[in-house]
Order: sequence, then C-alpha cells, then structure tokens
Amino acid sequence: MASPAGVPELRRVLAAEYRADVNDVLVVSGGQQGLVFVMRTLAEPGATLITESPSYPGAILAAQSAGLDIASVPSDEHGVIIERLADELDRTKARLVYLQPSYANPTGAVLAQERRAQVIELAARHGAFVVEDDWARHLGFEGTAPGPLFTDDPHGHVVTVMTLSKPVSPGLRLGAIVARGPAGERLRASRTADDLCVAPLVQEIALSFLTSSIWPRHLKRLRSELTARRDALIAALHSMLPEVRVARVPRGGIHLWARLPHGTDTRQFCAAADRAGVLVGDGRHFFVDEAPAPFLRFSFGAATEAQIVEGIRRIALPPA
Repeated sequence: MASPAGVPELRRVLAAEYRADVNDVLVVSGGQQGLVFVMRTLAEPGATLITESPSYPGAILAAQSAGLDIASVPSDEHGVIIERLADELDRTKARLVYLQPSYANPTGAVLAQERRAQVIELAARHGAFVVEDDWARHLGFEGTAPGPLFTDDPHGHVVTVMTLSKPVSPGLRLGAIVARGPAGERLRASRTADDLCVAPLVQEIALSFLTSSIWPRHLKRLRSELTARRDALIAALHSMLPEVRVARVPRGGIHLWARLPHGTDTRQFCAAADRAGVLVGDGRHFFVDEAPAPFLRFSFGAATEAQIVEGIRRIALPPA
C-alpha cells in the first residue's frame, strides 16, 4: 500500500513548484477534499474562518462542514483589502484565512504584489494560518501567474491546497496540501484518519503526465483555448446582452464575473437561463452575507466557442 502522504516521486515533483521539502507535501483526492481536511484539522468547531468576498462556494461549504463560523471581508481587483482583513482579524481572533491569490473564483482577481507580504505579516502577527487555494496556478492566459504565496512565507503560516483536476482533467481527482512547520506536523499526523491513501494508480498516472513532454505542450494549448473561449464569451455578451457589465476581464482561470442592472432578480435570471438549457452561476451564492448587487458568474472552461455563443443567444432571446 502507498504511504498516506503519497508516492514519494509524485510528492517531489509537486514540491518543486512550491520550493518545498518533499515531506511538506500530502497527496489528497482533489482540491475540495484538501480544503475540508485543512479546515477540519487546523481549527476547532465553533472557531472563525475569514474569507474574501465574493468567494468560492465550495470553500464556504468546506468551512461549514468543519463546523466553523464564517466572516467575510471585501476584495477588489487587487485581491483582499488588507485594512479590512486586519480589522476582522482583530475583531474575530480568527486563526484561519481562506484566500485565492491567483485568478480567484469568481472574480478572476490576482492578489497584488504589495498585499502578499502584508497578508503573511498579518497572519504571523495574529498566529493565524492562510489557506491558499491555488487551483488556477496553471490557467494564466497572459504571461505567468505570480508565484505561490507559500513561497514567500518562511515561517509556515501559509498552507497551500492545489489540484490537478482543473489543468489536467475533472476526472483526475488528485491534489495536494503543501504545509510546513506546526501546520504541516498537524496535517501529517491526521492524514490517516481521513483515508489510508490516494489510489496508487491515480498517483502514477499523474506522475507520468507531469514528468512527460506532453505536460508543457498541454498547458500551452490549454491556455490558448481558454483565452479564445473567454474572448468569445465577452464578445457575445457585448453584442447580445449589453446590459450585463463585465466587472473585469480575467487574465486567467475559467470564470467571468459580471454585474446586472440594479434591481435585477438573479434568481429569475438564472432560472430562465436554466429553462433555456444554459447554466449560469447566481452571484448570491458567492457571498457569505447579502450580495451588494446583482452578479452572475459565467464559466467558459467546459464549453466550445460555438456553444458559448449559442448559450448567450438563448439567454438573450425574449421570453415566448
């Protein structure tokens, strides 16, 4: 049976990208399992987790499943707003902060360089851990993504959760947790309570793919295709749904965050889209508190350019 931490050769490959020791890496069955495991292990039920807002609904569910209270702080095009994060850490005494520094779901925001050091400094000052959801690292369209937040943290306050399900295939349920120091020790000690190991065959498939010449060629093609799909979505919205305002053009990821005119009922909009055979994310689900405006999330990762254009056409049609 494989080690609960994962196949050593795969862990070495994953560790290299984070400039981590092989022993800092735990292989898990996908990013979602990693989030649940980290939150359940590093915080007691009833503790508070702070998340940027809007945020990934799966992280909110992971925190709720771990019995955590959730507090939110706003973000902008440069990521979480540092002053608000500092205030919330003071108020709640939270020991966990959930962030997506690269191409955040749903907004596509990238944490600004000057804010990265401030986040790590705040975590150290408050004795907190930053859970870095690094799901979109390989999905940058224009140049390379900033390095993982983990690589800027020498003291073990950043715990990174990464996944191969997004850049490789949704069917490859494999990810990793990268953690050093006390957080890493706690996670390693608890690993066997979660499951005995990720299936060795799945790990060997991932290792073979990551170490082959196919991997860089795949990423190049993936980024090109996602860029074309993003552009097709934006063009279709501008021409057929001009009332939907794109908050910002994402430079990576698979999502587009858009705002509807004031007073629009997002429930009705998404229900009508569903009846037309189009899945659109209701922006309400990405906020812990009341949504400040009517937002939608359009995802372009799983649809061709033709399907994207057809989907927007169906949404734009007046009701019969």
